[in-house]
Amino acid sequence: MVVYYFAIIWYFVANQVNESYGYKEKTFLTEFLNDFSVKQTNERLVASMYFIMTTISTVGYGDKYATSDPEKITAIVFMFLGTLIFAVTLGIFGSIIEGQTDDGDSLSLELHEWTTMLRRFRHNNPLPTSLYHQINNHFKHFWQNNRIASLQDDNGYHTRMPPGIKRGLIIHYLFDDVFYNFRNFFQPKAEDSKFLYTVAFGLKPRKFFAKKDENIIYEEEEEVSEMYFIINGDVGIGYTIYMTPMDSKNYRLTYFKGPEDYFGAFYLTQNLKSEFLYLAYTDVEAFSLSKKFMMRKIFTKFPAIFKRIKHDA
Repeated sequence: MVVYYFAIIWYFVANQVNESYGYKEKTFLTEFLNDFSVKQTNERLVASMYFIMTTISTVGYGDKYATSDPEKITAIVFMFLGTLIFAVTLGIFGSIIEGQTDDGDSLSLELHEWTTMLRRFRHNNPLPTSLYHQINNHFKHFWQNNRIASLQDDNGYHTRMPPGIKRGLIIHYLFDDVFYNFRNFFQPKAEDSKFLYTVAFGLKPRKFFAKKDENIIYEEEEEVSEMYFIINGDVGIGYTIYMTPMDSKNYRLTYFKGPEDYFGAFYLTQNLKSEFLYLAYTDVEAFSLSKKFMMRKIFTKFPAIFKRIKHDA
């Protein structure tokens, strides 16, 4: 668009302004358009755009050039503006490419290299396609929704802020919706700000798909390593019905949990295995808190809160 409008201005200068100032014989129009039988309007537009592009990009082939004083003055202005425009445009474009590479492509490449490395243990046989997609989808969702990532990579701004502002950033901005929607669990209070700040660093984004063989979150008698806070979707709770033959399974769901519900706290606080089957009835997005994180960072440092969570669970 810049080149197009600059070309229109240039043609106006070559045609009207030159004539106004008495330049008629040697101008851009007479030297490069009329003499070469460039008669059609579209051809003159292309020729003018070509000159503008070579000028503002500082390529300067020299096959077409300014001849009169008005044209030279206009060309100087275009060169100056062109340099600025290209600098800004390339800067923005470079930032976009750098951002894509840092946040997405480089991580995806590392993941691909890791899954490829696993082949050496299976005589170069690749991962099954469905399993590869599950791994890839898990990490894509994690990278896109990990709210705390920018604060964990030795971020200069975060580390230089006083504790009060850090807690405000985490509690009242990054995770205010989570703490509010699940206030029955967190019971946010002013005096519990250290607890909320600490627990935010353990909240990890998770996604479960409702596809068959991918929808099971916990099976019966499975070790519960994480509890979940449901953001979107529905989780079905029930039990397994074994059919004939015995390896054929069916499920009976008797209870459902949806957005703003959570589950797993009972098993975490009591250190028990899952009593029931938990599966994604629809695609589920959630945040998780791991048993390891809760035991090391929360329950030992905040015994009164641990007692309350255990009682509620």
